[in-house]
Amino acid sequence: MKILHLASYDEWTGAAAPAWEEVVALRRAGIDAHFAYMPGGDLESRVGRQPFSHGIVTKHQDPRSVYLSLSSLGSLQKQHRFSVLHSHLTHDHWLSILLVRGRRSVCIARTFHARRALRNGFIARRLVALTDGVCVSNASFQGAEVLGGRRSLVTPPPLDAEKFGFIGTEPGLAIPLGEARPVIGVIGKLAPERGFETAFRAFARLLQKSQDARLLIVGSGWDRQRLEHLAGELSIASRVVWCGHVDDDLAGYYRSMDVLLYASPGSEEGHRAVIEALGCGTPVAALPVAGVDYVLGELGRDMIAPAMGPESLGETAHRLVQAGRVAFSRKCSERAAEFRHQRAAERLLAFYEDTFRGGY
Repeated sequence: MKILHLASYDEWTGAAAPAWEEVVALRRAGIDAHFAYMPGGDLESRVGRQPFSHGIVTKHQDPRSVYLSLSSLGSLQKQHRFSVLHSHLTHDHWLSILLVRGRRSVCIARTFHARRALRNGFIARRLVALTDGVCVSNASFQGAEVLGGRRSLVTPPPLDAEKFGFIGTEPGLAIPLGEARPVIGVIGKLAPERGFETAFRAFARLLQKSQDARLLIVGSGWDRQRLEHLAGELSIASRVVWCGHVDDDLAGYYRSMDVLLYASPGSEEGHRAVIEALGCGTPVAALPVAGVDYVLGELGRDMIAPAMGPESLGETAHRLVQAGRVAFSRKCSERAAEFRHQRAAERLLAFYEDTFRGGY
């Protein structure tokens, strides 16, 4: 079996990152899996040197660019004879269908990574009807109207345990923080509607009970100035550590945290940050956003806030701090095993086999 994953994007974010990790997971399981993407962004800097990655999807979507993408993909298909084309975004989904053109020797699969992609118009329904197998990165997407009642597989972002592995119950030190504890973390792009306002307000509430607490902000973006102003308004500015964009040792920052605050799923709704934190043995205080209960499993009873809002999130984080990281680290790591590369590959291979048999 040969498999081509497609993500018509050029940045290491959104659907592209989990799509790449699925390719790596499959290759580690002995499957000849490849990845097609748009060149020119930081995605290429991460994956472009690998012989199984192909920056051949054009960035523009005009007729000429579509023709060039199809021509390049067609040449790649002739060379490798992929039996599965697995798309992750709507543009590459269309490219797959146009490339296959009804040839039953090739199956088309699609993963939906965000609720906004589940549009229920005529064209979207037709696109799904022409697809052999459907996956969703968030369990709450199952049953979406556009899927027409068909079965779908939940495929959360795969976890690379070599990077995001459990190495001890005590917090690490990615950066010098002195004796300040607890360390509360937030990870993501500094942009509106990414949950930072809620996280800041939740931390302000926790700080009333844990006066030595620090807040690590791991990420960069254009919204930092507004968030700095909000931190001043909430009187937490002196307790906030702005770490900026982190690439090489993101796991070290997770391990530095006593608790990760999770207030928003971001652009890719598979809850990748939650999975990475669990892999590092870091407890998560999460708002009850759609699908996070599936990721946390039984841990959700302790880690999911009972209500939306900063007060509930802050109280949940405080309870986790009181219990101590050691009380949850091993349980977090055990839960993360469900998302490691081996399990992700097993899920995908079973899905492809069922798809060939007409099971999805």
